[in-house]
Amino acid sequence: MKSRAMIFVSLDLGVVRHISDRVAVMNDGFVVEEGDVEQVFTAPTRPYTMASLRAQPRVPTIAGPQSARRDGSINQPRRET
Repeated sequence: MKSRAMIFVSLDLGVVRHISDRVAVMNDGFVVEEGDVEQVFTAPTRPYTMASLRAQPRVPTIAGPQSARRDGSINQPRRET
């Protein structure tokens, strides 16, 4: 298998985490932290990286009757009368 490298610049850290094996965090044109993507995302060492990760929007989890079903069944559509 051939190794490949790509420079991917993005402010969307979710996408970066999904497609990368390694990541470099830059601030004002300088690399301030780099390493394995999971290590940088789960245990950042630099304040700028920590602040960047905290600033990412979070998608709220929607809990309800359908999300609580674990048996694989689905609700039957409601029939209008």
